[in-house]
Amino acid sequence: MKKAERLIYFILILLLALIVKSDYLYSQSPYFTMSFSIADENSLNTAAEYSIVLTTCHFDYDPVIPSGDYWFGKDTSVLNWENLPNSMIQKLTCSTAETKGSAYENSNQAMVWENIYAIKIVRNSTDTMLIVFPVKIKSFVTYIKLGSIPFKTGLYDLTDSITYTFKDWLYLEIPPDHKWLPGNNTKGISKLIK
Repeated sequence: MKKAERLIYFILILLLALIVKSDYLYSQSPYFTMSFSIADENSLNTAAEYSIVLTTCHFDYDPVIPSGDYWFGKDTSVLNWENLPNSMIQKLTCSTAETKGSAYENSNQAMVWENIYAIKIVRNSTDTMLIVFPVKIKSFVTYIKLGSIPFKTGLYDLTDSITYTFKDWLYLEIPPDHKWLPGNNTKGISKLIK
């Protein structure tokens, strides 16, 4: 083998190695992050202790995607969140995680489109606030940035209140002027969360 042929083979192998390495470095998985803190508006005589229980529910079904692009389309969900069919409710699977403290932050590799979240905040082991909402818009990367949540006892369904904006990726946020009016658990997704 001539010196020139060996040099060409070496360059080809080097180029192939660089291509394989760059594909490996830039491969991606779906990603989401959720963060919020608790702002206590009540004046307590003692320091408040908080427990945060996050329930994540999803169901297994074949959604109808108008664009036909399941992974990268940004289609709004066609589900009626006020009246999910029993066939979907029966397929609902939930997981729960609990933390202590007045702030929450978590990230993971997952597509969270059409997941249902229930955030139960317990103050001093007695007062409870429950916030529920689905993720209605699909994105490969989703940031759920709920900001500073004022602690108020009761149930709050944010299905129609959360704003969805795209800043390179999808951001879900509670509007700063949101009126925290308690609801009930007889309609919508709040009746699914116990």
